[in-house]
Amino acid sequence: DTEVKTRGYFSFLDSQANYFPQNSWQEGKPYAEEYMAGLSSNVIYKGIDQHTINVKLGYKYGKLDPSQRKNFGAGVAPMVLTDITDTQYAYIQEQTRRNIYALIQDEYNINEDLGLTAGVRYDHYNDFGSTVNPRLALVWQESNELTLKAMYGRAFRAPTFGELYLRNNPAYVGNPDLNPETIDTYELAVNYRGEVHTRVNFFYYKAKDLIDYVADPAPATTSTAQNAKDQTGYGLELELEHTFNEYLSLRGNYAYQHSEYSDTNERVANAPVHQGFAQLQYKPIQNWNINTQYFYIGKRYRDSLDTRDALDSDSLLNVTIERTDIFKGLDALVSARNLFDTDHREPSSSSVPNDYPMQGRYIFAELRYHF
Repeated sequence: DTEVKTRGYFSFLDSQANYFPQNSWQEGKPYAEEYMAGLSSNVIYKGIDQHTINVKLGYKYGKLDPSQRKNFGAGVAPMVLTDITDTQYAYIQEQTRRNIYALIQDEYNINEDLGLTAGVRYDHYNDFGSTVNPRLALVWQESNELTLKAMYGRAFRAPTFGELYLRNNPAYVGNPDLNPETIDTYELAVNYRGEVHTRVNFFYYKAKDLIDYVADPAPATTSTAQNAKDQTGYGLELELEHTFNEYLSLRGNYAYQHSEYSDTNERVANAPVHQGFAQLQYKPIQNWNINTQYFYIGKRYRDSLDTRDALDSDSLLNVTIERTDIFKGLDALVSARNLFDTDHREPSSSSVPNDYPMQGRYIFAELRYHF
């Protein structure tokens, strides 16, 4: 009736940058190594009729080990590349983070058709405090074809080391008094497994204490991390799948969202209100497959302080033709991405006035041999 699982992990990440802030002779070389390790134990208990109880305990450890050399600024002789690691002039000090967490969840099968899942997770961080996040889901299997779900959950994002402790930076400064970001999400999902497999998900969310860099009062030129914004949003996601016959199938999805900042009712910038996708798969004869994909990205509105026009909607088409088993073990395909060479761009800040251009049309071929 009891199952116990224990797992551990370790990871390492390093990053280095070079920058030239004002003049060609000025050079900065910030570097950081980040270590992460964790251990968790999971106990699943089924000794109570109609209940499955899941208890999880865990510990995570993170360490940021920075270093920095530069030839300008305070504490440095001009034009002399100087190691300022572990001094008051460095961009960040060495930091450690310890996270202890506990989770308990109960899956209760009320009857053959109805199930209730309830749980709560507690996290404690040594650098910013504690957070409690509940979850709840009610699932009704109305028939073999129809399933209904009502769900609620809260999640959080811990502030990064940079958001908390960055300093001596000409643009961005950390804030050790930050709270974690949180989001409460409410969802109603319908899953109908008929001739056309249909999934519909309605959602509403409320996000609090979102972290953003807020400009400091003049004459300062920096921006400091703050729990600056709350946000609400609602929308729906629709997925459809249909198999016409053994040769032809179609699937697609559509998403709508409306998001705004709670204090100003201003629309959240740079996120498309409408998105769509469709894929037609055709297998005319054995070992041949033609896959066509269509993407629609709706208009993306700018921030209220951005005077540029909204970024127009885009449509992209990909086509892939594949032939398997040309002879034993050899497959081949030809694929065209963005077939009509749409000038697709992702939104940028006003400092990049023409946004970020994405890949234009490109065609590639591939041979695969397996044995």
